[in-house]
Amino acid sequence: MFRSLLICLLLLILCEHVKAGRIKIAIVTIGKVQPTHLQMAEESIVSFYQAKVQFPLSLSIEDRMKTTQWKKETTLMVLNVKEINEALVTLESGQYDMVIGITDSAMTIGEKSWGEALLIRGFAHPELPVATISTYRLKRESENQDEFKENLTKVTRHEIGHALGLKHCAESDSCLMLNGTQWQQTIPDLCSFCRDKIDSDYLKH
Repeated sequence: MFRSLLICLLLLILCEHVKAGRIKIAIVTIGKVQPTHLQMAEESIVSFYQAKVQFPLSLSIEDRMKTTQWKKETTLMVLNVKEINEALVTLESGQYDMVIGITDSAMTIGEKSWGEALLIRGFAHPELPVATISTYRLKRESENQDEFKENLTKVTRHEIGHALGLKHCAESDSCLMLNGTQWQQTIPDLCSFCRDKIDSDYLKH
């Protein structure tokens, strides 16, 4: 009952801020995050969405990291993104429209069998405006800093799109909201179909 009321309250607050033309987004650092990564994420948001970004706090990961085998020979410490998102939900106090976590640590959705393909770039809460982004896999998929910045921009905007209610796009071969297996062919923008699904007040152009 309490969870349903919380969801309704957060969605109501979000709708009110959309009418005002600006979304209040809290970026929460998950463990140690390079300042340049936070700056890139913030720029990717404010250049695309009508949003005000704040950095209110950090979330410790010391008791959340788990050891697993990666590629059968490498020991890797990973975060379970579902657990992180649930922790972010408890941090939401009603003063923000959405909470976005960012980590430089490896992140997974929690399968029992691990591997590189199961390390994810980002994941949004299925019911609440909460999402977490990991730079770990993005850094390893990017050949240089410019490519990393573009990839982080796409993932950040994509997860915020989910937090705003957008699903994966099936109408375009380059839309920002394509699913994760197609992310390399995406551009950092929404297709016209997805733009029509959300209030134009969310976007800067």
